Amino acid sequence: MNKIYDKPYKSAKQLVDFLLDYKLNISNHESAESFLSKINYHRFKIYLKPLWDKNNNCYNSDYTFEDAIELYRFDDELRDLLFTIIGRIEIKLRTRLDHTISNYTNDPFWYLNDKWFNKNSAYRFRSKLNSNFLQSQDSDSLHFKNNYINDKNANYKNLPPFWAIIELSTFGTMMDIFKALNKDEFKFSGKENALDTLSKEFGANNLKVLNSWIVSIRDIRNKCAHHARLWNSNLREPSSIKKLLSKPPAHPNRIYLFFIVVEILCNNLDIDINIKEELTKLFGKYPAVNYFKDSMGVPDNWSDDIFWERGAVK
Repeated sequence: MNKIYDKPYKSAKQLVDFLLDYKLNISNHESAESFLSKINYHRFKIYLKPLWDKNNNCYNSDYTFEDAIELYRFDDELRDLLFTIIGRIEIKLRTRLDHTISNYTNDPFWYLNDKWFNKNSAYRFRSKLNSNFLQSQDSDSLHFKNNYINDKNANYKNLPPFWAIIELSTFGTMMDIFKALNKDEFKFSGKENALDTLSKEFGANNLKVLNSWIVSIRDIRNKCAHHARLWNSNLREPSSIKKLLSKPPAHPNRIYLFFIVVEILCNNLDIDINIKEELTKLFGKYPAVNYFKDSMGVPDNWSDDIFWERGAVK
């Protein structure tokens, strides 16, 4: 039977005293109080967890409250960095999906044709696109609504060409479109496939691998957008990444393998951001993070991995 929750509210000063009771080293009590008066303790305490000594039921004397703040600040800047990069990748995904399939099908309304999708897989994303379009008040949407219909799908005759509707979609809806595509319908002569060719533009061997990366991007994007803990959180392992490394990750379900994905994408899409350099700067700015890099899946001497030789991933 569940207990009644009866833990009382604690002020910032009481929280500092509480942490001191558990032997956390706090060099400046006044500064710690100020920090906890501005940052919700429930949000911050997950960054204290790596400092905990479970064997002695207290905080490890080797670490300090300020180390936890560094973890918190590092995570904040890491999210900002990745969210910026993901935004640029997202634009490329939208654009190349539109160009590739509109060109292959010679139909700007291809997304309304069941032929191009796995059976019963299109309803979900079409419903979302339809809802987004009906709610949209931007000038292009209003212009189409007031002047046009399409003759491609009687259930969605109000919807515009794909190049217009994709700009109104969420990342999750775009991911659903990629996953719903029937690869068998996109064969060129011989063994070539238009969707695999598209995937190779992004550095992935085929559509299956690219879809795995898109799922990882979606997961990370959501954490960044909602300011959720990222640096040591449990994540899906992106496909076909570990084999590229000469130094295996400390843990395959952490953020390190996503760094590899991002580096591949930046290289192949000519996004002028060097992930190794950005990470090195962050590790230098927040040295306390270096004690816990294995929690991110980052192996020892990670920067010496042959993968990080710029251009080697193309």
